[in-house]
Amino acid sequence: MRDAIKHFAINGCLLSVCCPFSVSADDVDVFELSLDELLQVKITTNTLDEKSVQTIPAPITVFTRSDIDSLGARYLHEVLAYVPGYQVARYTVHPYEYSASARALSDGSSSKKILFLLDGHAVNDPRSGNSVNLANFSLHHIERIEVIRGPGSSIYGSNAFTGVINLITRQSTPQVSLATGNELNGDLFAMHRIEQDNFSIDFQANIIDADGDSYRLDDTFSPEQIATSDPYSQFSYQLKFTAGSSSLLWHHRRLDMDDFYHSSRISNRYNQSRYESMFLLAEHELVLFDTLQSTLIFDAIYTDIENSNQSTPEGAFAAISEPASEDPLHGTGYLESNRFKLGWHNNWQITEHSNAQFGIDWQRSEETRAEGYTNFSVNDVLNQNIPIRSYPGRDSMVKVGAEDSATLYGAYVQLQTTTGDFNWIAGGRLDHYRDFGSQFSPRVGAVYVPSSTWQFKALYGEAFRAPELSETGLFSGISRAGNQDLDSEKIKTFDLIGQYVDTSMMITINGFYNRYSDPIVSAEIDGRTSLINGDDEQSKGVEAEFIWSGWRNSRMRLSATHFYDLPDSAFRESDTLASVQLNQQISDFQLGLSGTYRSDRQSLTSSGDFINIDGYWLWNAQLRYLFSSQWGLSLTINNLENKQHINPSIADDLNGVHNKGRHWVVEVTRSFD
Repeated sequence: MRDAIKHFAINGCLLSVCCPFSVSADDVDVFELSLDELLQVKITTNTLDEKSVQTIPAPITVFTRSDIDSLGARYLHEVLAYVPGYQVARYTVHPYEYSASARALSDGSSSKKILFLLDGHAVNDPRSGNSVNLANFSLHHIERIEVIRGPGSSIYGSNAFTGVINLITRQSTPQVSLATGNELNGDLFAMHRIEQDNFSIDFQANIIDADGDSYRLDDTFSPEQIATSDPYSQFSYQLKFTAGSSSLLWHHRRLDMDDFYHSSRISNRYNQSRYESMFLLAEHELVLFDTLQSTLIFDAIYTDIENSNQSTPEGAFAAISEPASEDPLHGTGYLESNRFKLGWHNNWQITEHSNAQFGIDWQRSEETRAEGYTNFSVNDVLNQNIPIRSYPGRDSMVKVGAEDSATLYGAYVQLQTTTGDFNWIAGGRLDHYRDFGSQFSPRVGAVYVPSSTWQFKALYGEAFRAPELSETGLFSGISRAGNQDLDSEKIKTFDLIGQYVDTSMMITINGFYNRYSDPIVSAEIDGRTSLINGDDEQSKGVEAEFIWSGWRNSRMRLSATHFYDLPDSAFRESDTLASVQLNQQISDFQLGLSGTYRSDRQSLTSSGDFINIDGYWLWNAQLRYLFSSQWGLSLTINNLENKQHINPSIADDLNGVHNKGRHWVVEVTRSFD
């Protein structure tokens, strides 16, 4: 199957290149390299009403569709590495587990402290609050990415702890693209739109198959090294129905992964994972009064995870099992969850210079399946019952979670007003949980706009993250255990922002201070990895972003971050970050060079010692050529220098996690008028 896809992709790309294109594109500026597009974007993520990058009361970075294309980025985690204050690392629970952290506050291998939105609807995993699989979200479906740094609980509640990422989906202008590469067998994407009067249907579909990279790594179960790879396949499709003031979005995605690390262990024979998610997101807008607009919201989210891995060397229980078995302990875990949400949001224009947003919502998250099947009795292993019962059919079932549910009631209110050159905002949200009580998250801020080019912002906000079902209800296993006594973690954040914007340049400098209360951190309890509420911590730092289009059809985008004080638990995070993006369009060609920098980090060993993970620059390049208004070709090369970059590991017995080596992708795109 993979060989067939690769053969089809290569021949399709070559055929497209060889076609005689007769339409001139001399006057077509398809790359849109000026700042105009960014400055005209209306952002609703932070306040639920429209704001520009100049007036929004938050530190924000926006990537438009042309920004995404200029980077040659195919997945969300590739873009997040260019956001000030954001770090992306590869971890080892799944082969394609890329975790994002904002302002150096992470939770091991997950992104639970960042809220991910799809068209403004929360899509973090209902069971775990996790979003690492969203980091591999295909950007084929996305028109714009809005990244907020800092708390967002005053609007969104839990998980909007250190950041909010809103993925705005594309309107389906008819298009087909086909890509292949040295690791990629094929990537086929198509979208189409049907429109009649006030009714429209947008359809998008994407299928990906890849052999992945090859590695030679230390074997988990022997002192030798082992050859492995990280093949994957992904399928996603999206339907959006719009009728007047109503819309319904259906998104279905499945990601299959083999080999490499699963649960931080390598086994080419047993390692296999599947992640599947389905989102149904519906909205209906109505005008209650001339000055009051309301939106009714319904969300239904379902996730299904299957993870197979090996836990012991072969023969570990040969002498103490009944019937005797030389096989290693291996098994498959099944985790299913869902979330239903109802919301009522309102935007009230009180006067010409004042408005308010208020709303209520209800949601119920449920872990519907949390069990595993193994070839040895896990209960016998944990309780040291000899002989250990073996099951050649791998049908020994063990519960790994409480299969519990959590219900949330939330209400928020926010007031905004303008007096002279100042825009003011104040608001807060009250959340009530059955098991964790109530939490109030306030925000206040001022935006001073003395001229058309200068803006100054002073902001304060609080946020919280309630423990997830997977954190409190995880049953004690071989290496991990839950903690029913966890409390919500909380944060208080101050931001001071100075910003200059004109038609060719945008400069933003932001200083921030965070104070964490009861942070949820990893700890060792009875020989198993668990979570506890740690001591209060703090962090502070400076973030900067510079965008310049100094002459026709060229652009420079730079970012830099430095943390002056980091929590002790953030040893896996870099204290200095930087990124560079350079683009130049020459006639129908666009040349691009981009890079990201991570300073030194640390990883923890099983002996309790820290080892240093060297800092590095990662460089990428892209070439795009527009044959006509309908045909385009691009070449993207990632990790130009083919260096072996390492990330810290969350597993104490690993010395680091390897990133991918040099890989290239060639893509041909056909648009239809």
